[in-house]
Amino acid sequence: MSLQHSFPIISMLVVFLSEFYSVIDNCDTGALDSFIEKYKACSIDAISQFASGLMMDYEAVKNCIIYKDISNGAVEARNSLTKMYHRRCRGRAGIELLQAYALVDQAIAG
Repeated sequence: MSLQHSFPIISMLVVFLSEFYSVIDNCDTGALDSFIEKYKACSIDAISQFASGLMMDYEAVKNCIIYKDISNGAVEARNSLTKMYHRRCRGRAGIELLQAYALVDQAIAG
């Protein structure tokens, strides 16, 4: 007996995820609207919360679908790296360790 027969929720999750990936892959904001309407009243709380979250951040989600080629990934990576350095350099090491990290980072970046 398969998992989908033992746990019917799995079949519903497979359909849910397939539809969501289809919306994202096809860059269709109309399909996004239909997807949100279909799943915001779902009996599974996690799915309805996800759809409600999409609705709350609708403009951001819509812009991500429309402008797929624009990303702030490089900025976020630099921000994460800076935060990591800050966390590591607290305490005794101080500014000397931060300077060493900056030199290593600069050498790697070329």
